[in-house]
Amino acid sequence: MSSTLGGAPWVTAEVLDRLREVVGADEVYTEADDLVRYRDPFWVIGDDTYAGAAVVRPASTEQVQQIVRIANEFGVPVWTLGQGRNNGYGGSSPRLAGSIQISTERMNRVLEINEKMAYAVVEPGVRFFDLYEALQAGGHRLRMAVPDLGWGSVTGNAMDNGIQYMPLASNHGTVAGLEVVLPDGELLRTNMGAVPGSTAWHTYKRSMGPSLDALFTQSNLGIVTRMGVWLQRTPEAYQTLILGWRRTATWTRRSTPSAS
Repeated sequence: MSSTLGGAPWVTAEVLDRLREVVGADEVYTEADDLVRYRDPFWVIGDDTYAGAAVVRPASTEQVQQIVRIANEFGVPVWTLGQGRNNGYGGSSPRLAGSIQISTERMNRVLEINEKMAYAVVEPGVRFFDLYEALQAGGHRLRMAVPDLGWGSVTGNAMDNGIQYMPLASNHGTVAGLEVVLPDGELLRTNMGAVPGSTAWHTYKRSMGPSLDALFTQSNLGIVTRMGVWLQRTPEAYQTLILGWRRTATWTRRSTPSAS
């Protein structure tokens, strides 16, 4: 019988060897000092309820597909994270102890910025900082939605129904078209991305049939490996306006009629 890791019967030496063949030996973490970085920093010391058994870091959609197929072959539970910065709410910790965590932090490319149509296409490891810097470096007159902190994943925040400071408020409102690795390792492109030769994948949300993007928010139905995100054009000028007012209450005293 193969030896197992961390008390997780499904994480065998064979599974780890297969994962190393896919991503390289240096991108599969099993040591405690490495694994602790992939837990919520506010976890209770000594409580391993939500501790992962290993972390694997793919660099491409194809590698994610291979990892998912290996997980299916050996019955290994997996947990995916973008940047894993949802600190205080579980962070990057898996829901099931002993899971293999798939960290997409190496998949951190801004694949496209379309200034004419005001959208970008990002991999799941792209942080808000990364997208902002790409817009600045290219001299694009486009603005992006941002949450409280810029260190998190643009994709991860949207898939977790995060809130942002632009008119749409919900970060998922900026999503337009996904590439998703399904639980069997097959690839799905939502909405117009499923139409061969379509140029409207990241510009039209409604598709020619059911729009599937919302299926992958706060769910375990697939791993998003590419996402279109709508941007806004930078105005010629803008000004911050803060309004304040004092509210006063007027009280009316009513007398109670005496009983007769």
